[in-house]
Amino acid sequence: MENKRLEKCKNCGAELEAAVGNVIKCAYCSSVYHIDQPGNEATVTNENERWQGLDNVSANNTPSPDPVQANGQSDNTGCVIFVVIAILLLIIFFGVIKTNRGEGTTDGADSTVIDTSAASISMQRQPEQLSETAELSLKKLSVISIDRELFKKLYRESAPTTDLAIHETYLNSKDSPEKKTANGLYIHMQYDDIVYTFYFATQYTTDVPLEIKNVTFLVDGKRLHYSPSFTTETLKNQTRQYSDEVIYDDKISMLLRIVKAKKVVIKFNGKKYSRQMILPKDQQDALLRQLQLYKGLLLGYGKPAK
Repeated sequence: MENKRLEKCKNCGAELEAAVGNVIKCAYCSSVYHIDQPGNEATVTNENERWQGLDNVSANNTPSPDPVQANGQSDNTGCVIFVVIAILLLIIFFGVIKTNRGEGTTDGADSTVIDTSAASISMQRQPEQLSETAELSLKKLSVISIDRELFKKLYRESAPTTDLAIHETYLNSKDSPEKKTANGLYIHMQYDDIVYTFYFATQYTTDVPLEIKNVTFLVDGKRLHYSPSFTTETLKNQTRQYSDEVIYDDKISMLLRIVKAKKVVIKFNGKKYSRQMILPKDQQDALLRQLQLYKGLLLGYGKPAK
């Protein structure tokens, strides 16, 4: 039977010829096409209709992916890639924010953060070298003990507040009577990358101002005189008088005697009359913890381990 020229090959463009049977094979690239009926002159003219859906049959008779399905897979793949990229961008974004917070970067001049985690200790800036007075204080503090684990605990309890604009960190005792009606003693500290500053404060609140001139500590029966400058402020119907001064090595010995004493009586000496109180045990313990924390700072326990 005479072969009839039908159509060009969909793969290579070569012209196809009808073959006996239901298979047409491209003589150039060997692509194979199937038809429903044996080829003859009557059906050859309608073969274009029968080739619809058979264009994707490869030379080894394995159908290629349906174009519609392939496009669907491509669209799904594109969506997955988009979601993955979006997730990666979010991870990078929050990572940058976290890093900036850790480095203390800020856009505002008065931005302040509070960080009480133990891990944050190594992130705080601290002096590289102690001053002469700090070295002397450290020697006097040799009578109290502190290790890294206890330091981390005390540091967390002090609820350190860091001013990122000026890189200063403030440490306060949770048992401090400051800004309360409670009377007594307390210690607070601050440090930056240059120096540690250690503050000792006394406080007395009363209905009638004492006009305090100085304070006498009766420590286990022995008198210690302390004469700081006092500030007076009004709190509702009461008057709060307090001293808050920087303490150097010359006053460390006095504080050590106070925290180790069995009994401490505080006498606030006013212009016309005086008032006295026994130092509460919780305040005495808080003073000791603050001294231990101060010693830990001087020892460099807050710096990253080398």
